[in-house]
Amino acid sequence: MITVSTNINQVVRLTNARLDRVGKTDQLLRVCAISVLALMKKRIHQDGIASDGTQIGTYSKGYMKIRTGNFRNSARVTRGANVGKLKDAGVFTKKAAEAKRGTARPKYNRGTDTKVIASLTREMENDMKVISLPGGSYGIGFSNKHNFDKSQWVTATYKKPIFNLAQTEISAINDIVTDALSR
Repeated sequence: MITVSTNINQVVRLTNARLDRVGKTDQLLRVCAISVLALMKKRIHQDGIASDGTQIGTYSKGYMKIRTGNFRNSARVTRGANVGKLKDAGVFTKKAAEAKRGTARPKYNRGTDTKVIASLTREMENDMKVISLPGGSYGIGFSNKHNFDKSQWVTATYKKPIFNLAQTEISAINDIVTDALSR
């Protein structure tokens, strides 16, 4: 007869003891979510990188005019250290809706880099936050449905997983949990 001995009881006790030392899992999950949120915001809204590690996309020339405010009727600085730089984004012309014609265009103060960063007014990136979910877990999402809709539109337009966790973010979660369990 073959007999098998195992130390599973000791392993379970050791694991439970480590989890007790971690404290509330709620706190650990929240720390993970907050850490990943910062990484995701930088990846999506500053670096323009999708979850799969590739560039999200490239903006068109027409959209770049809106981002930079570089229109024909934009005023430019004429003296000083900033000579030639844009002062404003000009005014809406005859192609705009009648109510807007002659009014000032918004100046977004965004750079001239054409990589897609899913941010123009910063509303969407400022609304991206840690959200408490039922059952004591946490997620990353938007409190404004309009921003959620924009995230879905960006994902569909560029046909890439943008708002999923990237491998670097998964590694960060693993590091946080491993560190907490090793204490």
